[in-house]
Amino acid sequence: MNRTTIKDFIAENDRLSTDDCKKCGKKVELIFENYSTSIDGILIDISALPQLKCTVCGEKILSSKSKQVVFYLYNECIANNQKGVSVTPKNLKKKYNFCTSYNFNYDYRDYENIPGLGGLTEDGFLTPVFFKKEALIYFMHHPEYELNLFSESYGVFGYGDKFQIPFGLNRNDKLIIWLGDLDNLDAATLKYLEIHNVPSDHTLMDTEFFDAQLNVIWSEPIIERQIVNLRNKFYDLLKSKHGVDIHHLDNEVIKALENINKPITFSESEIAPVISALHKILIEAVKKDALKQYYESNVTQKDKNYKNWGSIKYYDYLLSNFSTKNVRDLISPLYILNDLRIIFFHLLSSEEEEKLKQNIVSSFNLTVFDVKTIYLVLVEKLKELYEELNAVV
Repeated sequence: MNRTTIKDFIAENDRLSTDDCKKCGKKVELIFENYSTSIDGILIDISALPQLKCTVCGEKILSSKSKQVVFYLYNECIANNQKGVSVTPKNLKKKYNFCTSYNFNYDYRDYENIPGLGGLTEDGFLTPVFFKKEALIYFMHHPEYELNLFSESYGVFGYGDKFQIPFGLNRNDKLIIWLGDLDNLDAATLKYLEIHNVPSDHTLMDTEFFDAQLNVIWSEPIIERQIVNLRNKFYDLLKSKHGVDIHHLDNEVIKALENINKPITFSESEIAPVISALHKILIEAVKKDALKQYYESNVTQKDKNYKNWGSIKYYDYLLSNFSTKNVRDLISPLYILNDLRIIFFHLLSSEEEEKLKQNIVSSFNLTVFDVKTIYLVLVEKLKELYEELNAVV
């Protein structure tokens, strides 16, 4: 139990509660835990009091609303000559004047206690409403909706010119939409979302959605787009530094970019189109003749099969020439990308398919062929590869 004076309590809690930890600077999240303190000898004990807890170091502070509650209870004890008080705050299940025709489950305490929400509006507009993230799949594949996940966990979905609203994903894989934004949606969309509505898990501040919407901090593009951007930068560096122009099928690359979407549930049906697009952009859209000419001009003792090399083998050569890192590890994600394309889009015997899968599992030091895990490892390694190519070429 913390012991303090009213002067020290006021001084300690004078700073506005924010979404960052005052101790380590990392993000905090809203929790509901018991709180006990002694102020000038007056014992205050509150059950399930809203507090802000650091996601890294565990430091806890009171929300601005909870500071007022503690201060109010202290003054009540002084006024009534009480030595202490023990209370359990009531959950009033308050509802705001948005989407009143629908039974959306949300927690008004999020709005009242998460820094930046209630301070900007007073009507509950910025109350977070939580859904299963699988709800996004419908919008992703429905021809009349448009969904753009332009960072790892922050995006926009819309319906023609009727609405465009932002959404986010938290670390618990919950979809988050502001209550006020829901009020702008049509009945069919609201009915669909209502089915996927889940209770608040109070996890909001450590998200790209919160940073973009409240702090105006814009996140990085999705890693798939970062890889393509790094590929483009590498092509430009290769041309400017070595006079080797390997740009190829640029119009087709632009078309393939349409299939670079962030998987939501990481099912094979979501991942396969991205694998195909990345294969086209990273492996097929390479002018191999330019790399062959560069190889011929710079190598005295040539590999006898170099004229039959594909783009991956030429990348292997470039890395061997310029990088001091393990080339086999660096280049492996391109081979895995090719194997996955074959698995997803070729007609194979069960033996051939299993052989390819086991090669991927062993290459990534995994134990089983799990599509989601493999995909996540693959894109990280592709990013590392193109970062290295940009650093050394």
